[in-house]
Amino acid sequence: MYSKPEVKDLTISTRKCIFSDEADKVLYANVKERNLTFIEYSYHNCLAECRASITRAKCGCIPYYFPQNSTRICNLRDIQCLKKYKCKCAIF
Repeated sequence: MYSKPEVKDLTISTRKCIFSDEADKVLYANVKERNLTFIEYSYHNCLAECRASITRAKCGCIPYYFPQNSTRICNLRDIQCLKKYKCKCAIF
């Protein structure tokens, strides 16, 4: 998507989007431990972070296909929990 630089002067609630350089300040200001760390913010990275955070909070693990931190990797015993919470991130 393309925007003129002047769009950044609008409030985030008005423009309903954030720029890459605003992500750490806006999205992660109150987050103690992030599950995933991306070089650059994007919509898809934001959804992945959301899914990883919910999975970690609800099931106590992160699926193998996410970058790993100190959280344990989900296994077959976690399938029911993963299935229960698989669609908890809203798509905007």
